[in-house]
Amino acid sequence: MYKLFPVLLALLLTSCISVSYPGATINTAGRATNTEASQYERQKIIKIRTALLGMDPSVTYKDADAIANMVVYYSQVLANRYKLITPPLLHNIMVNTGFKPRGLCRDWTEDLIKRSWEINPESLDIYWGVASRGSTMHEHSSLVITAKRKPFSTGYIFDPWRNSGNLFWVKVTEDPEYQWEDLNAK
Repeated sequence: MYKLFPVLLALLLTSCISVSYPGATINTAGRATNTEASQYERQKIIKIRTALLGMDPSVTYKDADAIANMVVYYSQVLANRYKLITPPLLHNIMVNTGFKPRGLCRDWTEDLIKRSWEINPESLDIYWGVASRGSTMHEHSSLVITAKRKPFSTGYIFDPWRNSGNLFWVKVTEDPEYQWEDLNAK
């Protein structure tokens, strides 16, 4: 019975702290959107688009706008698909014990990168960022976007895992919690 206690407690907590983003969906054009988006979310998209455009004069409005909308709204779509619970570490426990199929930081990163590739931004590069590489308990992954052919360190990190689907974003070099590197860098 004592061995089941942590599992039963986790199951009890999941019914109390579910995360949901009503209106977050994929529209008929295949783009992530939120029919019930708040002013806060719309302002976040504007700020991200402006930041991406400010990385380099070569970044196009089309690419910056598509990525900004995708990272905010697709993060919400994924939270709904993952049947997310908060805090993120509790969700990780549920995934790692087999009660939920997805929702680890690497799942978010994989799904955001795939969606970014579908957008196929011509003026931006897409990276898999990793922090604390190799640490079983602390390794963290997230999407990084840079201007085309610019160093990884000049980009922005887009991390929906950290705030349970409410996208956290910041310059790679200014993240207060993690030191990021390109997963593919040797």
